[in-house]
Amino acid sequence: MSYNQRHGITLTEIMLALFILSAAFIPIIAVMSTGVRGTQKDETILRGVQLAQKTMNTALQLPFGDLVANRGGAGAGPWVFGAAGQEFSYATASTNLRLGKVLEGTLEYTLVLEISDIPFNFSLSVHNPMARNIASTTPAGWGWQAGVRVPRVGDQTGLFNRYVLTATWFDRGLSDGSQKTYRLVSYKARLHEL
Repeated sequence: MSYNQRHGITLTEIMLALFILSAAFIPIIAVMSTGVRGTQKDETILRGVQLAQKTMNTALQLPFGDLVANRGGAGAGPWVFGAAGQEFSYATASTNLRLGKVLEGTLEYTLVLEISDIPFNFSLSVHNPMARNIASTTPAGWGWQAGVRVPRVGDQTGLFNRYVLTATWFDRGLSDGSQKTYRLVSYKARLHEL
């Protein structure tokens, strides 16, 4: 081999190397795109959950009477806000409750709040710590006075409200575009009349 002979890479070798490199990257790109779709789907669910929780917290802050009075319709419960495409918005000085179709970024969620009155009774037993049998291993001997109730005339009665917030959206990441639902349930005591 002479000193003047040139050593180099031919165009064919460059093309072959590029082909091998691109063939190696195709599976990597496919895995990355699957991961991106999964992340977008998780973000959609997370946004729906956060929006529902934020809206439920706002609804629980508002007095029950305010919600019923500003519903825009008469009748007994259950009271439904934001259902069947009826937008509902109620604001006070510190809170703003929006129900119905709510845009969150580029996504559209539908929030429906249903409030039901559920009656309940409760009574409190009187405890006499001086009558407690210290050695007793059964709750009956721990100083509860049998037959005595507070208040003495009847049981305390009242209502508690069951709040059910439903968030729905369409999952655009799925081929069938199926509807997804997230539901929150909470309770709020209302021991006085409206």
